[in-house]
Formats: sequence, C-alpha cells, structure tokens
Amino acid sequence: MTGWRITLIWLAAYLAVQVGEHRAFRDVSTAADLTPRRTRAVLAAISAGTLVFGAIGLLLATLAGPWGLVCASLVWSGTIMNGAMVNSGSRPALIASIVPPGLYFLSAPLFAHAAGEPIIYGFVMIFASALNMVVVLKIWSMSRTLIDTERRERHMTYLTLHDPESGLPNRTALEQDIAAMLASDSSTILVVAALGIDRFTQLRGAIGYELFAGLIREVARRLAEQHPEGQIVRLSTAELGLAFRARSLQQACTHAAAFQSSLNAPLHLGENRIDVSLTVGLASHGAGHELVASIVERANIALDQARASRLRIGVFDSDVYGNPASNLSLMSEMLLAIDAGELAVAYQPKLDLRSGTITGVEALVRWPNHRRGPLGPDLFVPMAEETGHIQALTEWVLTRAVDDQAALQRAGHDISVSVNLSGRLLHEQHFADKVLAIIGGAANRFCLEVTETAAMENPELAMRSLGRYRAAGVSVAIDDYGSGLSSLAYLKNLPATELKIDKAFVLDIADSQRDSMMVRSTIDLGHSLGMRVIAEGVETETALSLLALLGCDAAQGYFIGRPMPLGDLFEFLKRRPEQGMQPASASSLAVAGTLRRTQS
Repeated sequence: MTGWRITLIWLAAYLAVQVGEHRAFRDVSTAADLTPRRTRAVLAAISAGTLVFGAIGLLLATLAGPWGLVCASLVWSGTIMNGAMVNSGSRPALIASIVPPGLYFLSAPLFAHAAGEPIIYGFVMIFASALNMVVVLKIWSMSRTLIDTERRERHMTYLTLHDPESGLPNRTALEQDIAAMLASDSSTILVVAALGIDRFTQLRGAIGYELFAGLIREVARRLAEQHPEGQIVRLSTAELGLAFRARSLQQACTHAAAFQSSLNAPLHLGENRIDVSLTVGLASHGAGHELVASIVERANIALDQARASRLRIGVFDSDVYGNPASNLSLMSEMLLAIDAGELAVAYQPKLDLRSGTITGVEALVRWPNHRRGPLGPDLFVPMAEETGHIQALTEWVLTRAVDDQAALQRAGHDISVSVNLSGRLLHEQHFADKVLAIIGGAANRFCLEVTETAAMENPELAMRSLGRYRAAGVSVAIDDYGSGLSSLAYLKNLPATELKIDKAFVLDIADSQRDSMMVRSTIDLGHSLGMRVIAEGVETETALSLLALLGCDAAQGYFIGRPMPLGDLFEFLKRRPEQGMQPASASSLAVAGTLRRTQS
C-alpha cells in the first residue's frame, strides 16, 4: 500500500472523527464540569489514547515514511481537540493529549533518514507538527472562551429570573408567567396575588437574616402545595407573589384564604417553630392591552390597601387609589398656583372663654382651582406631603400669614395667628431656619400647630425643632389631642404652650357623659402641664357654655366662626363686640351643672 493511499485512508478517518465530535459537542451549553473521579477517568483515557496514537504514528512512519507522519499529525490534532472538549477546557487534559506525541515526533528526522529522504525533511515535519499544535491550542482556547461565555450568560439569566438570597423566582419571572397566561385564551380571569408576611421586621430581627431567607423558602414551599400548577416568586423582602386563573374574584378570594390557611401550622426551621401569617392583595387583569407590570403593581397596592384597612384579604380598589398621573399633574398645578398667587388663606377665629374676645385665628389654606373647581385641603395637602411639595406650600402659607397678621395689627386687632406644621417638616432642622426667618419679628404673635402623632414619630428631633421655635418666642400647640396614640411620657417633655382637644370629643359633649369626662380630664391635664387648652369643633351654644364651665381656656368651631378670607375677618372682628362673652342660656347652665355633679 502506497503512502498516498495510507494518507487518504487516515484523512477520511480523521474527518469522520471530527464530524462525530462536532455532532457530540455542537451545543457548547451542554458542557459541564466533571466530578474529580470522572476527571481522573477522562485523563487516563486521554493518556492511553495518546500513547496508542503515538504508537500508530511510529508504525505509520516505519511503513509509509513521511506520509505516515502526516497521518499521525492529523490524528494527534483530533486527540487534542477531543481531550479538550470532553473535559470542558481542562488544562491537564490538554497536556495529557499533547506531550507524548510531541516526544514521539522528535524522532521524525531519524525516520525520514531511514526512508532515504533528506534529514531536513524530518525537521520540516517537526515544524509542521509544532505549527499544528499551536493551531490546536488556539482552537482549544477559543472553545474554552465559548464555554465560559455560555456559562456566564446562563448565570446572568438565572440571576435575572431569581432572587439571589432565597433562590426563588423573582418579579421578572412572574411577569413572564403572566405574559404566557395572557397569550393563552381562557374564559377565566387572570388574578395576581401579592402575599405579604405580617410582622416581617420583628420576625427578621428575632431569627436573623440567614434564617429569614430560609423562612421565605419554607413559606414558598407551603404555598406551592396549594398552587402546584404555577410558581411562587419573591416580589420583595417580605412579599411573595403568584398568578393564577379563577372564574371570579370571589373564587380568587377563596384561593387566597387557602394560601393563608396553609400557614396555620407553625413552620420548622431547625429547632425553631415560627408562626407566620399572610395578608393578601389581589388584582385582576383589566380590559384592553394592559401592561403586565401594572397588574403586579396593582396587586402590591391592593396589599397596602388591605393592611391600611386592617383586612386579611384585599382586592384592588381603583376609587381609593385614584389616578397617580392626575395626582402628579395636580401637584404641578399647585406649584404654578403658588407662584401665581392663586392659593388663598382662610382664617378661623379662636374665642377666649374668659374674656369673651377673639384672641387668635388659625390659618387654613384654600385652593379656588378654576379648572377643576374649588379643592379642599383634605385633598391636596396630604398629596403634597406624599410627593414632597409640602415645604413649598407651608412656606407660602407662612409668608401669607405673616403679611396678614401685620395687616390685622395695623387695623388695631392684636391677635395671634396659628399655622399647621406637617409632621414631614417637623424633624427637618434646615426647615426650622426657614420658618424662623419668615416669621421674623412677629414670633411672639405666631403659633405652630403640630399633631401629637407627628411629635411622637421621632421625639428627639421633634423636641429639638420645637425647642428652637419656643426659644425664638413662637408658641407651639399640640393639635388634635386624643385622636392618636397619646403618650404622657412624651407630652410632658414637649415644649408646647397649647393643647387642642380633638373635635371628636367636643361634638357630643352635651349628650355624652363619657366625652364630657374626657374633656374635663384633658383640661386638667393641660393645665397641670402649664398649657392653655383649646377645644375644637364647637358647633352649639350649649357646648360652648359647658367648655367654659369645665375650665377650658379657648374654643374654636362653626358656632364661633367659620374659616373666612382676610376681608371677611376684618368685618367679623368689627361686628363682634369685644366686651366679654354673652351669658349662657339657662338650659345650658342646667346641663352643665348636672354634668359637673355627676363627675364630682
């Protein structure tokens, strides 16, 4: 058999090997790291194969001369590629497949000389083999790069769809599930549930972050038992989510109750037994081409609405949520209205119950919006607090109140002006500088009203700000006292000068013995702390008389005067005689006497 034939036979064999390797390893993503035991087995097989191919190279060189060396070189390159690809680019596998043939081919000049060829021909074969080895090394390096790139991409895809802490699918995975479910036609409705773990802050503080991640996984496992056809995802730190189909929202609520009941039994984390409860928010897919992300967002909002209403299961209520785009537009309009001076301030009088004179007014912002109609402060003030625009609004009201108070003083009405201060601004020290700069020399005729709840959110910062106001001569009133979580420990330390009783206790003071007792105890409390006590919500003559008899210092309400513009306030002060309070009616005094005897 001539050398040409042997070469063609081995070339065909080599191509067949390459085709087989290509079919076996054409998808790089299937490559995986081997265990140590299998790695040793593969290296042993490669080394054995290399020795065999090296022996074949010697035989071919003996029988066919230089053509045998060409065939052996081709077989050698196939061995290197096979070893590198099988073991995912392992360097030991590469070395095992390269070194022995390299040693064998060092004897190529001897075989060339024995075949009667010039010895230089053998060195050319060594160079050709070395060049072949360099090419194979480059191919091996490229294959390893492809494998590493594929692995990184798979890892990034995993991170994109999974929560790194718990290993659960994340919000992106849920949105993919929703999109797939929407693509399939069904007569049922698509519902997304946001499941919030109650008291998660306390739980995480009690068991630690590491165990809390295990708790999340265990909760997801329990929920998966109730929802085997889908996947449970982690939406946030203490919130899970899932999508399912139901015939109606009522059936969806039944499913939500089943999710909650799956956690009736305590969870076991090692030696710990943990009780977990869920609050569930539900949102269904609306009509039209609704964005997938908006369904998940509405489920989150439903969860917040349920917690705010202290419900265990809540369904998204669009009326309660309103229109966020319209809200943002409203805030933009408010800022423009402030710049254009389109807002207004109304003043509600405060009556001193001892002298019977108007000694103060409360400034209340109003917005006569020409496009939307008049807007009450209960609509745009909370919105301004949530969007961070309350500072600009408060600064405008303070500036207007300072100017109006000066106008009142020039007209001979030496009365104080009260302005409400949002809890969002109470703890900001830089804003206190602006307030004091705006009020300036009128500090001793100004009062800032803050709610007890706002003062208790951060007592240290609250007392620091209120202390600065008091040091500058500004009065401080605790507004809506009794409507929040009262704390005598904080109240006694607050540098307040006035205590305003919430109108909820004043409206029925003539008919409710309990309300009258609470008002009387609040008056005594305020006086014992050195504060003036003002009652809000006075709407009848009887209530006014009772408050005077109970020792209240001042009153405010519709019976005395409704909030009014500055011009109307001037007229109101002119009409009202400043000569003491009119005597109470006989019926009012009789009721007051009965109440006082009952309370004694």
